[in-house]
Amino acid sequence: MSMIGIFITVTSFIFLLGWMLSHYSENIGPSFCRLGKRIWMAGTFGRTDMAKFYPEDKAPRIFRIMGRLIMFIAVLTMLAEAVFQIGFILN
Repeated sequence: MSMIGIFITVTSFIFLLGWMLSHYSENIGPSFCRLGKRIWMAGTFGRTDMAKFYPEDKAPRIFRIMGRLIMFIAVLTMLAEAVFQIGFILN
């Protein structure tokens, strides 16, 4: 596979990841927060509580914004690669 094929495949995967974060934010967001709390408690042996850094009530909105931002970056990256390839075609 050529380098452009690998690049488009990876960028498409990143776009789909952003779409999933944006579309399924009600399921993924709170689950991510609960998992983060559990990992933190296991890593510190329950000595500290970082619950304020994992707000389950705001998680869907945060993940929706993150997903759209990731999709936007993926589209910009695809456009930059297209312009780069057009430059090679024209020269």
